[in-house]
Order: sequence, then structure tokens, then C-alpha cells
Amino acid sequence: MRNMLRCTFLSLSAAVLVAGCSTSNSEAPAGIHPSDWYQLHRATTTTSAFVNECGGCHVVINSSSPASPPRCFSANFDGRGCHPNGPGLAPHALDGSFLQGSVHGKIAKADLTFCQGCHSSNPTGGPGSNPRFNVGINNHSAPAPGTGCEQCHGAKLAHPSPTEGAGIHWAGPNSAKTYHYSAGKTQAACTLCHGVALDGVGGVGVSCKTCHAETTDFTLNCTYCHGFAPDGSAEPVVGGTPVNHASVPLSSHDQCATCHGVKITNAGPTGLTGKLNASANYQAFNKSTDTIGDHWNGKLNMNGPAGTGAGYNSTNFGCDSACHANNTGHRLTGSGITLAYGNYGSGGGAGAPHEVGNNWLLKSQHATQAVNGTLNCLNCHKQTRAEGGTSPACQDCHKVAPKMDLTNNGCTSCHSAPPNGVTPGAAQPNRIGKHGEHGGLTATTTDCSSCHLGGGSNSLTHYDRTGTTPNYPADVSFLATYNAKSGGATYSAAAQTCSKVSCHGGITTPNWYTGTLPTTPPATSNAYCLSCHTFGTTEYNGYSSGQHNVHVNEEKLMCVYCHNVTVLQNGVGGSGPTHWSNLDTSNFELDPQETVSGAGTRVTSFNGTSCANVCHGTRSW
Repeated sequence: MRNMLRCTFLSLSAAVLVAGCSTSNSEAPAGIHPSDWYQLHRATTTTSAFVNECGGCHVVINSSSPASPPRCFSANFDGRGCHPNGPGLAPHALDGSFLQGSVHGKIAKADLTFCQGCHSSNPTGGPGSNPRFNVGINNHSAPAPGTGCEQCHGAKLAHPSPTEGAGIHWAGPNSAKTYHYSAGKTQAACTLCHGVALDGVGGVGVSCKTCHAETTDFTLNCTYCHGFAPDGSAEPVVGGTPVNHASVPLSSHDQCATCHGVKITNAGPTGLTGKLNASANYQAFNKSTDTIGDHWNGKLNMNGPAGTGAGYNSTNFGCDSACHANNTGHRLTGSGITLAYGNYGSGGGAGAPHEVGNNWLLKSQHATQAVNGTLNCLNCHKQTRAEGGTSPACQDCHKVAPKMDLTNNGCTSCHSAPPNGVTPGAAQPNRIGKHGEHGGLTATTTDCSSCHLGGGSNSLTHYDRTGTTPNYPADVSFLATYNAKSGGATYSAAAQTCSKVSCHGGITTPNWYTGTLPTTPPATSNAYCLSCHTFGTTEYNGYSSGQHNVHVNEEKLMCVYCHNVTVLQNGVGGSGPTHWSNLDTSNFELDPQETVSGAGTRVTSFNGTSCANVCHGTRSW
């Protein structure tokens, strides 16, 4: 009949408050027990008490009865160890095997409050309650019965002593993997004895903030173990010798990250210097797997690949393999510790505090850092090679000394703009060629993208000729808008000519450096016009309308007989679009009809369909 009961119990002890029962063997409804019933029910220690207080719903005697609601003979419930041997008995083996650290240690580290319910003098005490773990384990005689966890762990301890024999350190790495940093439910468990704020105040345990910069993410305070910078006097070096880093400027080495991968910040959240800045590639330890990480693996970590990591020379203990180029002033002493190279994400392969290689030359990279003062470039690099320092020197690129313009229009820091072949020290290419004639094709003379697409100062192609001689010509790649109707624009480096460029009407241009357009007067020859205009419709600017074929090709009349040179050069009335306006489009910004007739021509009138001129009367065009 038990399954038919609808009942209300009030536990006579403080162990269990039962608000009601279900009408079947299903699990009791939510709210039937208080939220902390796991802790409270442990105070009921006799089978008879369980029968009286829990038997209305739970099976407390027959271990083979149905399992819902949970039997008190369940091995576990809700992920917790329970009573496989029946109520009143421990939820773990009692044959002595559970005393092995490898067995009970993982359970205790996962949730120390679980152990607290049975083995603590204050089973329900929360943060700051300082419970003694000195209850139970009475059936074991060694070393002293009835002292609970303290029988092995020492007075007021529920974990290994800070140092328990050779190589066993609760605070740090050890062969037994009893690392405190993998403990679970830290804010509930560690605060029991180390203070509500884990600062040791009011607790029987030490302050966690001695080693940790803060106790939210438990970021390490590097200065607890290391000097800032290490002076070699008291460094915790295992298997090696401390090295004095007093001569190493921390700021220019990104607070240790440049050489060792791990970074120390200037200040933690509370102003404490030396906070370890975690890196995705550099781990002090792996909490999820309880394994030692990069910082505590007994090796000296150097950023970068073996042989060039951080520019480190393992033979003379100097940073002269890449960064300081055989500079004897950048050599330390040997630590004697095995080196471990790796890319820890704080610099490039050579260990610089920035990416190493052409990418760093991009204006968005080094220029931004230099202008914003993010890095002190002159700590490593010098203005000129003669001054020494790390290669490259600034003026390897910024040749127009002393100019050091890194702004968006900073081309003149390296080149003359446009190239003029004259400016002393200007970087190649500084060939004047026809740059002057083409400078007006874009909005500013420092925008070279019309012909050098992708070759601007924020592109890698801008620097890809630095290792060649004589470093020219520059890469030529035209904007697609300059493609002729007959095909894509191209440049021949051998002939130094351009082909299929729309503004040249698709006609191959004269040599960029030595060639010229026809110079015969347009009043006596059409050669100048025909160098860009061809008859027909194969090009955007081809002449084919009306009587062009008769006048130009058959009668050999001059173009300027009809087209007004003044309007072509200066626009209508001296303003507006000209013959050369907006060459990056295939449209006529200057209406060709507006250029027909006027002073210097033979046309007296033209309305778009007919014209009158000195050669003949009004005729249809």
C-alpha cells in the first residue's frame, strides 16, 4: 500500500524535510527536499531513523526493490557517490583502498564539500567557516584512528601538505599529479579555509593572492617567483642556474614574450605588477588533463624555431643569431636547462616583438605601431646601418633622409612623388619616365594604383623587389577600368610599353622611358590624334560616326579642321571636362559635339546632324 500513499512528513531530526510523496514509484517531485538535502540527510546515521523518516517513499531495507524513487542502496545518484551497502554506510569502499591518494584524491579535488559532509567538524559550514577535516576513519588504526583526513594530511588540512616529501608539492608540479590548480568548485571549497576572498583573512589557510595576481581567473603573479626582470639571485630554477636579466629592457622585449613566449603585463587588475598574460600557445599547465604545461615542464622555453628562436645562440648564450647580429653586448650566461623552442604567438619566427618578414613592412603594421608608439622601434633598429642595431635600419627603406613620413601620403619618405630621377637618396624606382604626364590620372600624385594596382605601400608587392638589382621596374598592374574594349591592359617589361590601355585607345604605347608621342603640329598631321584613336568600333574611342571615314581616311583632312583645340584642352568656355578628363571611364565626359566649330576650325556651325563650313555649304553629317 506504500505506493498509494499521499503523505506529509516533518523529519524529527534536522536531516530531512519531506514535503510530500508521489503516488507511484516515480522520483519525488521537485521541491520535496530542501536544496541542501545532500548535506542534511547525512546527520541521520541509524537505519531505524532512515526507516522512520525516509521509508515513506524510499526503499531503505531491501536492496532489490524497485529503484524509483531512488533506493538508499544506490551506488550513485545525481552524479554523487551514495550507499551501495545500504544507508548509514560510507558512499565509498571501506577496505582501505579508498585511502590511496590516487583513488580519493580525484574525488576530493573535484568537490571537497562532498567530503566535508562526513569528515568535517562543521559539515554544513560555508566560505570562511574553517572546518576541521578530523572526523571519521575510525576503523583504521594507522597512524592514529579517529582523526579524519588529518590522519594523513596534517592538522587543519584536507589536502596534501604544501611539501610532502621529495618532489611532492601541492602548490606546483610533482610526479604524483597532486596539483591544487586542478581543484574543482574553488569558490566553494578553497574559501572554506583560505578566507571568503581567498586572501587568507579570517582563515586558517594562507592567502592565495601571494602567488595569484587575482582570484577570479587565478592568473599567476610572476613576481612571486621571479624578479622583474630576473636578477639571478633567487630564481626558482630546477636543474639549472639562475640567469641575471638585469641588462635586458623588458619594455622592448614585450615583457618576456619576445624571448620566452610568456608575457608579463605591466599591471594586474589591482595594480600588482607581474601578472602572467595567458597565451593560447603557451600554458603554465593544463587543468583539464592535470598535465604540466610549458612553464613548468622543466625546460627553458624560447620563442621561435630551433636554432633561430628569439635570435638565441645556444652556444654563446647570446641573442645574436637573428636579432642582434653578433653583438657581444647581448649575451647572458647559460642556465644549463634544456631548451624548448616553439611559436608562442608573441612575435615572429625570429622572436621579435612583432611579426618577422615582409608582412611587417606593411603600412598597416609597422607604420601604425611606430606612429602610435606601441613599440619603441629604436630600441632594436637604428636610423642608418652605420649606427648598428637590428637589420633592417629605418633608412634601408626610408631613404629620403631625414624625412620619416609614415602617414597615408608618406610615399615621399622613400620616393619622390612622382618619381623624378633627381631627388637624392630616393628609393627605387625613381625613374622619371612618363610619370609626370600620368600623375593627373588619379586624384593625388601619391595614388599610384592606376598602373600599379596592389603595389601600394600596404601591399606585399610593394616590397618584393628589395632583394634584386637594380630593383626596377616596379610591378605594373592596371585597374580593370583602364582595360581597352579590345582586351585587358598589359605591360611589357622587355619593351617597356603598354598595350590595350583604354586611354591610349588600345594602341601599343611608345617606350615608357625613351619614347615620345608624335610631335608634328596637328594642323599639318593627324599622327598625334591617331596615336590613340583608330577608325572603327573595336575601341571605346574609335571614330566611326557620320562622315569620319570620308574626311579622315579618304580626303586626309586634319582633325583640327573640325575639332577645336582650345575646347579640347580647356573645356567649354575654359572650364568643365576636357579631352583628357576621367580617363578611367569609357564615356565621353566632354561631349564631342561641343568640340566641333569655333575659332581655329573651318566649321561655322554644327548641330549634331548637319554642318556648314568653309569647304562646302550645309550638308548632312
